[in-house]
Amino acid sequence: MTTPAGPNDDVFESSGDSGWDDDVWGDEGDPPDRRTVLFVQIGLVLVIVAIVAAVLISKNGDDDGDSSTASGGTGATTQTTVPGGGAPVTGGPTEPAPLVWPTSVGGRPAAFGELDGAPGDAPGGAAPGVYIWSDYDGWHLWVVHGEGVGDVNGTVTGDDVVASAEVVPDGAGLVTMADQVIAFDIKDGETIAGFDFNPGFYAKRLEFVVNGADGPLPAELVHVGKDAVPAPTPIVIEKSTTG
Repeated sequence: MTTPAGPNDDVFESSGDSGWDDDVWGDEGDPPDRRTVLFVQIGLVLVIVAIVAAVLISKNGDDDGDSSTASGGTGATTQTTVPGGGAPVTGGPTEPAPLVWPTSVGGRPAAFGELDGAPGDAPGGAAPGVYIWSDYDGWHLWVVHGEGVGDVNGTVTGDDVVASAEVVPDGAGLVTMADQVIAFDIKDGETIAGFDFNPGFYAKRLEFVVNGADGPLPAELVHVGKDAVPAPTPIVIEKSTTG
């Protein structure tokens, strides 16, 4: 009678045999040993961990790129819309151009001498009439009395509270300030007389009404700027971005 092999019977080849039958997988059909299984499991875990880490890193990179674009970071372009439906302007917002008085009203006529000079210091040479200009001293309305030009009165109306107004020379007439309006009355007596004034700091518009004894003075008697260009009354002068 044949006795089955017990647990202590040799299943593998003799330990002295160094052939392939002694490798870690044992004979064909035998289960692998525990150490081999453990190595395989550890390897699988490491592969899974590496895959998960790669996915997370890739996702975080995409999120960072989206955040940078949304917040205007590197590579993003900000856009400012031009008022009035104009084309968009790339880059950051720009400061609006400053408003300035027209260049045509700037500069003291040569007949009135140097900057900051009084009417009595003027070298003369200007024809009778009213002269309006602006310079570093402020605004000026001077009258050269003579043929066709006697007493001159009127108003200057701005869009801000008037800062100051003064008759030159003293006693040559009267000016009064009421909020945004200057009323003036320059008497015929001095060869050259008028008043100097400063509109409010935020003034952007001035309107001059200039009258003689018979009503509004004709354009040929009212002059504006350094070049004394004739201008019909009422005269409206406004600031702009182009000057």
